[in-house]
Amino acid sequence: KSGRKNLIINGGMQVWQRGTTTSGSTTYRVDRFRPEPRSGTVVGWDRSTDVPAGQGFGHSSRIYAPNATDDGFHWYTSVELPDVNNHGVFSAGTEMVLSFWIKSAYSGRNVNPVIMLKDLVFGSNSTDPSYSAEGNTAIPTTWTKLTFTYTMPTWVASTGDLSLVKCAAIRHLVGTNNTPQDIYITGVQLELGSVATDFEHRSYGEELALCQRYYYASPPNGDAVSGAVYRYSYGNSNFHSFFPVWMRSVPTVTGSNISTNRSFRDGITFNPYSGEMGGWTADAEL
Repeated sequence: KSGRKNLIINGGMQVWQRGTTTSGSTTYRVDRFRPEPRSGTVVGWDRSTDVPAGQGFGHSSRIYAPNATDDGFHWYTSVELPDVNNHGVFSAGTEMVLSFWIKSAYSGRNVNPVIMLKDLVFGSNSTDPSYSAEGNTAIPTTWTKLTFTYTMPTWVASTGDLSLVKCAAIRHLVGTNNTPQDIYITGVQLELGSVATDFEHRSYGEELALCQRYYYASPPNGDAVSGAVYRYSYGNSNFHSFFPVWMRSVPTVTGSNISTNRSFRDGITFNPYSGEMGGWTADAEL
């Protein structure tokens, strides 16, 4: 196969715009991936240089819930559909294969990935899951490439309205009740067909641009941003800063030392509180 075969963005764990270590929330961690704790589990998520030898990876994700009372977790990534309720390559009958490199610090741990169509990853409109032919699979304690094959079903709504779906969410279940977890994962790839091929390595710049469609963190203090200044009244002016790429939707913008006036898919217009702007983030995640 040639071309851009991998439907997963940042499957090689290269881009970490939010920081390289986080714990205790369900927000995105490494770009395009987020956890969902089960019960009262507190999930840690760190960048690691522990990677499978000879495969070209620089980083993996360490995802862990080490307490004896922890109940495991889901972790999610998603693929944007061509349009609302346009299933694209996830249409019924399409064969797909998911593969990734993984290892566990504990023996006797399992992973069971499923695919669902949803409006948002944690949204209220969702289909029943599509299960792999392999099902619940043991996670080895040494780096191993696991493969899961799927045939897309005729999708049926599980909750909400099927006509509102906007993404395919890939959910991995790791763990059971009162069982600590500590896994490492990298090289996540979803492709058409029934046979997993070698991971598609993309440059850091290309992977970053793909991630920035969903989330953008500006340089600190507004350094090195492009834009245009215009005056709207005597003594007052606004600054329009352009995002590196058009975002998926109009983002939610948060920042320091700025008063945001309007957000657009291509940038934000705001009024600085003082002569120096703070950094900001723009979030259009699924």
